[in-house]
Amino acid sequence: MVTVRTGEPAPDAVTALWKDEHLQRIELQPLSEDETTELVTAVLGGQLDTTAAHRLWSLTRGNTLYLRHLLEQELASGRFTRNHRIWEWTGRPTISAGLADLISSQIGALPDDVGAVIDALAAAEPLTEQMLADLTTPDAVQAAHSAGLITIEASNQHAVRLAHPMYGEARRAQTTPLRLRKLRSHIATALAATPDTGPRDLIRRAVLTLESDLTPTPSTSPTPPLPRWRRSTRTSPNGSRTPRQRVEQATTRRFFAQSLSDSSAEKTRPKICSHSSPSKTSPTTRSSTSPPFVVQIS
Repeated sequence: MVTVRTGEPAPDAVTALWKDEHLQRIELQPLSEDETTELVTAVLGGQLDTTAAHRLWSLTRGNTLYLRHLLEQELASGRFTRNHRIWEWTGRPTISAGLADLISSQIGALPDDVGAVIDALAAAEPLTEQMLADLTTPDAVQAAHSAGLITIEASNQHAVRLAHPMYGEARRAQTTPLRLRKLRSHIATALAATPDTGPRDLIRRAVLTLESDLTPTPSTSPTPPLPRWRRSTRTSPNGSRTPRQRVEQATTRRFFAQSLSDSSAEKTRPKICSHSSPSKTSPTTRSSTSPPFVVQIS
């Protein structure tokens, strides 16, 4: 049996084995999510938590090489732990230096302008094709796409994503925090110049501002007008907004205004969605330690 990684050049002697029909050539496809779960369960010797299984597959996309390195790193770090008979994965994964170097070697040496495209998406994907071209250059975006490093959706805005999630993880692991903050500053500024289409854009822009080197004040990032809210079919007879629409509009306005005006607050990533167990106290009583509000997006 002879094995060669996809994309790696094969020696002439190996190529001749299947060209001259001495050996049968078999192309191994990436593992599906179910196959990934089955493999990891067999390796760990215990059932894998559903959320952990989905996260593993979402990051590795069935690439067994990435899967092995990532699993070894998370087990060694203690973020992959066994709770009774269930293996759980908590915390944000950290890409080891070895895996980052491996991914970099597979990507190959990138020109600076193409590397800038990958870094921008690693800082905040997806981005529209036009915005990414404005942040870098159109030729660099085209070169990255031709090299198979990014994908461009066939939609109106042509959303651009990295071709593999681990590309972003590897680039972030090799990028200094200062550079990441500067990248997020450029992206947040570019987003501020585009029309918002809903609460997702407002919250995303606020989060990027908090994680950048921009000062979140109304003078540097003025609060834009709220988007026009589409009326659902479940409006009241007089055409007013539904309770859900009113809550979303109010919480979005409050969240974005607070994130921009409170420059002295600690710059931590806000929780976009919170799932907490119901309080045993009165439903009208809120603990002093509870967050001021919760934004639920479906």
